[in-house]
Amino acid sequence: WKDEGSLNLSVFSSESWCDEFDGSGYHWIAETVDGQIVGAARMHLFRELDESSRDVALWRRCGQFVPLPTVDFGRLVVRSDYRRRGIAQMLNEVRMIAARNMGAKSIIVTASEANARQLLKLGFVDINERIEFPERPGVIFVAMQY
Repeated sequence: WKDEGSLNLSVFSSESWCDEFDGSGYHWIAETVDGQIVGAARMHLFRELDESSRDVALWRRCGQFVPLPTVDFGRLVVRSDYRRRGIAQMLNEVRMIAARNMGAKSIIVTASEANARQLLKLGFVDINERIEFPERPGVIFVAMQY
């Protein structure tokens, strides 16, 4: 995202993009046979709704019911020269399997429009909310639930 110009670097105190959910989240990477990382994704398990999660807060503001435990998909990214090869779909599918194995009753996600199209095919529902985040100005995210 940084190289594509869609990341607001002034939001970050350093070159890294970490938040309070990174340490307790689950992370996946996709890499080439020679070890180049070409995609990544994160998932966080919530046994209770945590208002510090902006996705959880969005669902509350919208009055959406979220069965617990739930997982929040986040930070799906695929290197631009590796897009349209099924990497995002694979990362979404592996996270769905992990969520099921953890006993999640629901999945929430604020997805880019491109990822939202894929998630619809996987059974996610658009809850008719759109949001723009300060660190990704000009990028509209679609609120979805499974």
